[in-house]
Amino acid sequence: MKIKESVIERCKKCSSYLKQTSPEIYGCDTCKKEIDMEDDKYKNKVCPYLTITIFYNNRDEDAEDMQFCSWKCMFKKLKTLKNKKDIDFISLPCLSFDRDINDKYRGDLFKCLNLKGLS
Repeated sequence: MKIKESVIERCKKCSSYLKQTSPEIYGCDTCKKEIDMEDDKYKNKVCPYLTITIFYNNRDEDAEDMQFCSWKCMFKKLKTLKNKKDIDFISLPCLSFDRDINDKYRGDLFKCLNLKGLS
């Protein structure tokens, strides 16, 4: 989810693009916590956020991507979607097996499932 649009500096005379003074800021679709979409802390081994894609029954409607900072936030959002009749299916994020990745590690998923009484 885009939290803040980029700020662009334009020429006062012709309105042409000069430079970007502030980048776009993205955040979690549930809690709005800022997500660094360009994070290379893990040397591109893993994505710094969790992504789901929602595919709808209505073929005129495009699939919708959502990003989350943790499994907990993802489950909160999924709970709000459970009664929607127009959803065909949802692709879930890949599991990470790197323990250094807070809130996105596979163990965090199982903790979340235990808290919800789903496992």
